Amino acid sequence: MNERIWDKFLTERDKAVFAAGGFGARAGFGKRPALLVIDVNWAFCGERPEPILESIERWRFSCGEESRVALEYIKSLIEAARAKGLPVIYTTGERRPDDWDAGSCGGRARGETAPPTTISMATRSSP
Repeated sequence: MNERIWDKFLTERDKAVFAAGGFGARAGFGKRPALLVIDVNWAFCGERPEPILESIERWRFSCGEESRVALEYIKSLIEAARAKGLPVIYTTGERRPDDWDAGSCGGRARGETAPPTTISMATRSSP
């Protein structure tokens, strides 16, 4: 097994406990796997590919143009899951109409008044 970056901080006893508990072992996909696509929205990638320092001027948690690379991987995962007949579940924040739950970051583009819109890469999968 390859040495993990945190292994140097563990005692031999810690390593034995983790091994005995099955931690770090391959878990498999179980009997009812699904693909979760979490928070892939405008706040993650902005409206267009642009350098991260420009993108975060409007969407402060944006990953900039690198997010577009991630979107291609996410798209291929969605396609593979659908080809296997697996459910694809999307999550993203939903704001209250009065925006009371927006918190300190507001979850939106700076200066915008409308809540962020989920980027739709594909239609919803059936279970």
